[in-house]
Amino acid sequence: MRKLALPEEVLLQIEQPARYIGNEFNSVVKDKEKVALRGAFLFPDVYEIGMSHLGIQILYDMFNKREDMWCERVYSPWTDLDQIMREQKIPLFALESQDPIKDFDFLGITIQYEMCYTNVLQALDLAGIPLHAVERTDEDPIVIGGGPCTYNPEPIAPFFDLFYIGEGPQFYFVFREDKLIGYNFLIGNTKRYKAFPWLAISNADEQKMVVCEKMMGMQIAFFKKLGMQDIADHCVRLMEDYRKEIGKREESDSR
Repeated sequence: MRKLALPEEVLLQIEQPARYIGNEFNSVVKDKEKVALRGAFLFPDVYEIGMSHLGIQILYDMFNKREDMWCERVYSPWTDLDQIMREQKIPLFALESQDPIKDFDFLGITIQYEMCYTNVLQALDLAGIPLHAVERTDEDPIVIGGGPCTYNPEPIAPFFDLFYIGEGPQFYFVFREDKLIGYNFLIGNTKRYKAFPWLAISNADEQKMVVCEKMMGMQIAFFKKLGMQDIADHCVRLMEDYRKEIGKREESDSR
């Protein structure tokens, strides 16, 4: 029988304790000793809001189809449990295994709206993961941002190791095709971040964002394939503007 992260006396004190115990139908439970890579997807809001998010459900299913990987789910605790976790020093945990997410290899965070920014910091703090990317070591999980708000990642760049800007399933397919590099990257070898030119990296090059040429090229090709030429053209213009902005910053820094 699996041990819950929250003691029974805590569950009796909080609202809707079912939010935190997992064990739903179709949740994926694996033997952690038989997987090479462990990760978690965080929706930075309460369970009732995050559990219905289709994007995480799709990625959860795709990643867990791999026998060598186990991806779990995490949601923000409500204020009553937040206080208890801090008082009793209970680290933020994943639903499926009830293990602390600080022990995982990576933490993927979907950022759907700006009002959840503070919830992201709450989750990192409760997990015991340093808030700023520059303070993390190879012992900490790699913090990956995704979702609509990553199209303007600069305001929250200091708190993420990298961002994936675009459709999550495309990340999966590239990861699957480049398995060896993917493992070296996700297991925590930070020197290999640059092996992924299609990711925006925040914890590198003195906290400058890397221009994601290959990633944006994938997105443009994807929209063109769907016949969305206007969106593809918009992406091209965004990329050109971003290159100009990076050029201005580099020129300013060199003075």
